[in-house]
Amino acid sequence: AFSGFGQHAAAHVQALVEMLDNSDLDLVVETCMSLGSMKATAAAGKLREKLDDKDIDIVVAACAGLGDIDAEDAAIAKLLSHKEGRVRETATQALAKNMAAAEKNMNQAPKLLADPDGEVKIAAMKMVATLGEKAAPLAPAIGELLKNENVGVKTLAAAALGGIGEK
Repeated sequence: AFSGFGQHAAAHVQALVEMLDNSDLDLVVETCMSLGSMKATAAAGKLREKLDDKDIDIVVAACAGLGDIDAEDAAIAKLLSHKEGRVRETATQALAKNMAAAEKNMNQAPKLLADPDGEVKIAAMKMVATLGEKAAPLAPAIGELLKNENVGVKTLAAAALGGIGEK
């Protein structure tokens, strides 16, 4: 991936952006991830377009890339209700990377905590942990997840409650 080349890779951002229109899905997925790793803010608009792609792998990669760039939070937030669990999970993870984005979308946390997909629940716990004390109103819903059968969910529920603190 180009993302490991640091400043030397930055000179290739425009070429990578053009590759987002390639017909090879693997190339497009890798390019989305690389642009995110490079923090290529100039690519945010083109990555945002990929959030509407028919291929779920491309949507997931574009969402992850945007999360790494810390761009297009509103567009990412719309994916929290996507029909595919992988997309909801990635959108939650992307928003959790930024405190302001996590706080802005905190009202989605109870729905995400109750998501049927365990990975979405885990991503939601990480988002809540990012919020710390600001997520105190979510403590009752998180406490209910301590009864969940998924050990990962229980573990992250405990961690999120610890992150919220006593207040």
